[in-house]
Amino acid sequence: MSRRKKKRLICLGGLAAIAGLTLYVAYPFFEESYQRNMDPIRRDHAHQIADVIREFANSSGQLPFQEKTAKQPFMVLIGHSSMQEDQWANDPVLKRNARWANSSVLESMLSKELGRTIRLPRDPQKVPTFAPNVYIYFVSGNQMTIVSHLKFPSDQAVEYKWYGQPFYAYTISYDFNPNP
Repeated sequence: MSRRKKKRLICLGGLAAIAGLTLYVAYPFFEESYQRNMDPIRRDHAHQIADVIREFANSSGQLPFQEKTAKQPFMVLIGHSSMQEDQWANDPVLKRNARWANSSVLESMLSKELGRTIRLPRDPQKVPTFAPNVYIYFVSGNQMTIVSHLKFPSDQAVEYKWYGQPFYAYTISYDFNPNP
């Protein structure tokens, strides 16, 4: 290898090391900023999901999957893919001894009852780095709860630990009492 090529490789290696170090130092700043910007979107998504669930309940006279909650709670994980939802469904922190279904089943049920295509919002972060990037619809008896996971504290969210890290569950609960 010529001397010139060696110098060039050393220079490129040095530039790569500087770029890597810059990224290593800057990443936490960019990640924190990103998460702060995504938490309000996660809260808004929880309200959008709750609104369409309430619309379904008012139209059909029951919450989605309410009939399946006689013996144990039921939940639907709303993730970016069925595979991701299957993965989260087996996590003991999320499962809480509930039976569950994928979001495609809930979307189909909502669409059929409401007469339009329903596509539930997903967490804006596609690659999980901290909290679970999945929303949860949980139903037990007449009560439904929607959960989104926030990165930062909020007076409207409850802290919990996810593999030793603090995260915040933003929940919307609704007691459905159909009109007689």
